[in-house]
Amino acid sequence: MNESSQGRWRITTWHDPGGLRVEWKILAYRDYPAAEMRLAFEYRGEQKSDLLCEVRPLRQRTSLPAEMIYATGGLGGWWLEPVTGPIPANFQPAVRRLEDRSGAVRLEARDGWSSNHHLPFWLVMAPDGQGLYYGLGWTGQWAATFTPGPDRTLTVQVGMEHLNLRLLPGERISQPSVLVGYFAGGRWADRPGDAPPQPYSVEERHHRGWRRHPYASDGGQSFPAG
Repeated sequence: MNESSQGRWRITTWHDPGGLRVEWKILAYRDYPAAEMRLAFEYRGEQKSDLLCEVRPLRQRTSLPAEMIYATGGLGGWWLEPVTGPIPANFQPAVRRLEDRSGAVRLEARDGWSSNHHLPFWLVMAPDGQGLYYGLGWTGQWAATFTPGPDRTLTVQVGMEHLNLRLLPGERISQPSVLVGYFAGGRWADRPGDAPPQPYSVEERHHRGWRRHPYASDGGQSFPAG
């Protein structure tokens, strides 16, 4: 366990007899009930590594019922209309009820851009206003699935999409970092008809945390409060 100004770091490693080394790093933030996880692979063998595929830095199980709040991306198709560009409506939040009979929900990036089709940030909130918020640190293709189970649980899986490769001796590859945080007191703003939801008390708390902390452990600068 390592201490830093941000919180506590824990690094766990696994070694395969064939030379594959797996490193899992987690930062528990000091000032917020949140943690950030990173997964990396390094190959120290003499030949090609075994195939790496279907890797998910986050596999989490939580309880139902819950609502998922997410937003679509605004980049898709902008090159077809270069004058107007993305429209603000592309970034409106959407709500999806997650129940054991609703089936799996999939969010994903498209065309290699992390903010195209879906944004890599979302919330899962229970009726009592408690929930979890997520953020994915990745600039390329990603996918996330939310699968309700008959035992009233929700399984969340997040990671790089279409990972299918072998490592050469000495090569190392990192996976997307995943931020998971807890919140309470979430509430909906009053909205008429089918107007989009505005969980503003949750989003405000979420954004304050991101502005205060630099991107974990990279020695970066804090985001300016705007």
